[in-house]
Amino acid sequence: MGQLFTYNGPVTGTELIGRDGIIDEILAHLRRGQEVLVLAPRKYGKTSILKESLRRLRKEGYLTGFVDTFECAFQGEFAGRLVEAVLANETGKVKNLGKIARPFPNSLLNNTPLEDALSRFGVLQSLGMNEGAEVQRLGEVLNFPQLYAEAKGKRMVFAIDGVGEVSRWNGKLLGLMETTLKRHSQVTYLFSMNQERQRQAVYSPKTATFFGSAKVVVVPLLSETAVARYLIRTLRRGGFRIRLGVAKSIARMVASHPHYVKVLAQAVIDALPEQKRIIEEGDIDPGYRLALNYVRGELEQVWLNLGSAPFQRQVAKAMAVNGALPYSKKFFPQVDKAQIYFALSALERKGILKKEARGCYRFVNPFFPEFLREFER
Repeated sequence: MGQLFTYNGPVTGTELIGRDGIIDEILAHLRRGQEVLVLAPRKYGKTSILKESLRRLRKEGYLTGFVDTFECAFQGEFAGRLVEAVLANETGKVKNLGKIARPFPNSLLNNTPLEDALSRFGVLQSLGMNEGAEVQRLGEVLNFPQLYAEAKGKRMVFAIDGVGEVSRWNGKLLGLMETTLKRHSQVTYLFSMNQERQRQAVYSPKTATFFGSAKVVVVPLLSETAVARYLIRTLRRGGFRIRLGVAKSIARMVASHPHYVKVLAQAVIDALPEQKRIIEEGDIDPGYRLALNYVRGELEQVWLNLGSAPFQRQVAKAMAVNGALPYSKKFFPQVDKAQIYFALSALERKGILKKEARGCYRFVNPFFPEFLREFER
């Protein structure tokens, strides 16, 4: 059958599993004008949480905007997408162009006709000049959400997904954003960041002040029950039946990871014998093997990227094979424990491991341990 579980992009509404509590928390902060920074590992639903939060705020009458930095190749493209996101609040042809654009310096419009500059913003592609001029113009563009909200007489919530990535375009950009966005009285900002970047971005001296005023919200693990009930609902919609206990087993195999539980559930369906509509415990393992093939490409890429760090490879493999931290002398008899600790920390920074507690790590991608165990077999 066709794709029953959607996992190749963000979801909102009923497709978002067990996130009402954290969204309510985020909305409470945003309504008070408090900036929010959402932290979670990759593919944990950050984008979905941001988009669902904005969807609910639009229903309350807020202006909204959304930019995904991972979709931007350079800061000029980021500027263009920011302007387009603001103008997406226009339901038809942009009205009162002069009123909205009047506060902008001529350097932003670059002698381009006003209507074309505001509706198409092709001029923003010319931002790739010398670094000084580019940063100055980007500062002007960053003010657009505030100017637009003032012109409309409404409050705006603007989300920047993957905000920690902006520093890869220009090391000065976060500083520019700090000085610009904090002056905005009509706009509240909602940021997200991959949790593995938290230490280097949130706590580094260069960027600590940018994130210091934001309320940090960490996306928690989903409960097995919440995931299982979602699976039951979705499978029923596709004409399948599954008991709660079996659905929990699917959730448990991937640690209730919101992305990979959908990958596994879809693979279980795909591996079912033709005409079978009741999913049982015995159907999970064939589905798991198929799901491992679905994600094998991304796992191979992660393993390839670790090629320059052979000891980190050894530590990851030891954890996968033995199911425990490799501090025992039987794993690395000639290696100091500090070296093992540094390897674990590096794997955490790379988003391969997540530290749960002192001396307790788990693989972010729940298929990675089995992928590594295959090397041993």
